[in-house]
Amino acid sequence: MLSLNQVRSLMITGASGFVGRSVIDYLSKLPQEKLPLEILLVTRNGIHFPLVRKIRDITKIIKSDLRQPWSIDFQPTHVINLAADGSFAPYSAEANRDFELIVRNLLYWISDCTERPRLFHASSGACTEYELNLLNERIFSPRYEFAKNRKNVEDILESASKSLSFDLSVARLFSFSGTHLLKKRQYAISDFVNSAVLENRIYIKGNPNTIRSYLHQESMAEWILAALISTDVNTNLQIGSQSAVTLHELATYVSEITHATVSYSQNPPLADTYLPKNLDTRAKLGVEEGKTWEIAVEEMVNEMRVHYGRA
Repeated sequence: MLSLNQVRSLMITGASGFVGRSVIDYLSKLPQEKLPLEILLVTRNGIHFPLVRKIRDITKIIKSDLRQPWSIDFQPTHVINLAADGSFAPYSAEANRDFELIVRNLLYWISDCTERPRLFHASSGACTEYELNLLNERIFSPRYEFAKNRKNVEDILESASKSLSFDLSVARLFSFSGTHLLKKRQYAISDFVNSAVLENRIYIKGNPNTIRSYLHQESMAEWILAALISTDVNTNLQIGSQSAVTLHELATYVSEITHATVSYSQNPPLADTYLPKNLDTRAKLGVEEGKTWEIAVEEMVNEMRVHYGRA
């Protein structure tokens, strides 16, 4: 495996999103001598969080709408593609079209690079459900189409990596935790923490027996960077925790440390399970899961309390 300080130029697309910010935050905690020589942050909306000096000094921020043909003049040696990850309406047809369009623009840009960069692409754990026929086209149409789209993009990248001769790692991202997730209100863990601190109540909209897992944002970032520089090029990585928790258990823990009340939907949907199989990924990358979901909940609650003066 390479080390990050052997990376001449690292480009991160979708750099202002949850995953991008978590990767930047992880890089910020590394010693100067372990950092890439150059970091290029590509974002549609700019970077609206502070960069520590050692990162700022080696970083160029590129504002670009990647749905348009790419006019990025830099030639990075490594690319982490996170663009369109974590969309506000991820199951919409428009989001699916944008996701594929961005990747096709990326590949057209790569074809013009003098030196083909090594590419890490963030896909979705829903692809695994799709492959195992755990999604029903009629019952879960938006989610089914989302997974079908992400799997199709994986196939496009796999084919292009052969025809254009570049190294490719594709990782399917599952569910995560951490303070950077607090602004995203479509996930159970951030919804529960936000409503517990601000409203002193937690409302479980889904089935309380639904099973999820939450890899901490720091571990997520570490795994992504390890996949980027791994010499064992792999297109079937699964990034997520195997520590299962039901929505009921999650809400109960949040309520215990916030004293919020918990209420349930009278007509919940069917319960489901969304868990990665990460043993092979951990072995290939030499990584571990790190902080537990309980620790992540405590960090998120404390962050909310400090932010709103309720510490």
